Amino acid sequence: MDLIMPGIYAANLRELYNDSLNVHNVEWKNKAALNFIDQNKKEPFFLYYSETVPHGPAPWIKKNGKFVHGLDANPKFTGEGYLDADYSYLPTREEIKKEVKSLGKEEAQAWLRWFDHAVGAVVDKLKAAGIYENTLIVITSDHGNYNGGKTTLYEGGIKVPLMMHWPAGIKASSHYNELVQNIDYTPTFLELAGVNLKEVKTKLDGVSLKNVLEGNSKSVHDYLYFELGFARGVATKDWKYITVRYDEKTQNKIDNGVLFKGWNNTEIKLPYYLSNGHLGHEAALHNPFYFEKNQLFDMKTDSLETKNVFEKNKTEANEMKKLDKVNPRILRYLGYSAYQNGNYDSAISALTEYITKGTNKVIAADYYNLGLAKIAKSIAADGKTVDGAALALGALDIKKSLEIDLAIANGMNEVAKKYFTQKLYPVASALFELAITNPDSRNFLEDNVYFGLSVLTEN
Repeated sequence: MDLIMPGIYAANLRELYNDSLNVHNVEWKNKAALNFIDQNKKEPFFLYYSETVPHGPAPWIKKNGKFVHGLDANPKFTGEGYLDADYSYLPTREEIKKEVKSLGKEEAQAWLRWFDHAVGAVVDKLKAAGIYENTLIVITSDHGNYNGGKTTLYEGGIKVPLMMHWPAGIKASSHYNELVQNIDYTPTFLELAGVNLKEVKTKLDGVSLKNVLEGNSKSVHDYLYFELGFARGVATKDWKYITVRYDEKTQNKIDNGVLFKGWNNTEIKLPYYLSNGHLGHEAALHNPFYFEKNQLFDMKTDSLETKNVFEKNKTEANEMKKLDKVNPRILRYLGYSAYQNGNYDSAISALTEYITKGTNKVIAADYYNLGLAKIAKSIAADGKTVDGAALALGALDIKKSLEIDLAIANGMNEVAKKYFTQKLYPVASALFELAITNPDSRNFLEDNVYFGLSVLTEN
């Protein structure tokens, strides 16, 4: 079995730094996919076929009356260089443009039909090989870009179409209206291939959708996590919480009034989530809450995320949680955000209530944030004295979080080093001691060094 399909670009087209080859060639990649199927059709195979459209360069842009990066580009320009190949199994590019115009559609969107024909060619190849009925075809995208959402955690960036087609395995016209994420693909494909997921030694972030494909409509995720640059998010079907937090170095710059590089030689008070100025500018321009530290959206009534109800829900949380229709996980979000804002009593109260309610599904991050809040609360107002009993209670909660998910240790380094820098060595040593319980942590060696230094300095 061939493991790697030819027809691969080494990077996004513009990143190849070859303007002549900065064009889309759907036919070239499609032919490579069809050749792969021909070579592997007698055995089970996995084919990852990622098309370049509609990524930049925009295939709908015209120069001198031509779609220079798309349907009017030279079809001999490929990722392999200048290549003469037979694509007669597909409609010509001129035929595609004429087809779209005959349907009364804009010619600038003909690249969509270009992609459609490529998918159709894959389907035809599978049928010709006699394996179409028992082949799972998945069509999706890595991100959206509605409202400049590509580099955000808003729905315009993280919510994408997902279509799965498997005549022998999925009932026609079925749908699933629950949360899934691309982390679910790997366990799904592995289980469909006959792998016992319990025997997989590598930790899988997602869950298998095999039961869903077989018709089970039960939710597989109560919530999903997202991370992008300085932004973090957690979402349920009903609520989404986004927090914007900066590393210590960046926060110090903000506190000292240092301006950051914006788009087009401008200067801005707060940095974009990522270093790409153009994408950051578009995201901030179209999303009014982009720079706000705490953002809470009611996805039931405000799917376009036009109202940040965080402040409102801080004061009304006690009333809201009494309502049967209110998702109790609001306590989780309020607890997380309260800890981040230094409201340790509120964080402890909200998270304790959430965790102790037996019907709630408790995750590692719940105990972790509760423990951090208790530890922060254990430090006296003078910033030097530590209540040992309170510290021990906080450490116990963090230990519980590690028992649920050892990966929590990966994020403890920065917090523990902050306390070490503040010369709060009892706190630092407690955290580092917990962190090194995970030998696979990415900071394992450094955590051990700091743990030793904390203990020595403490004594």
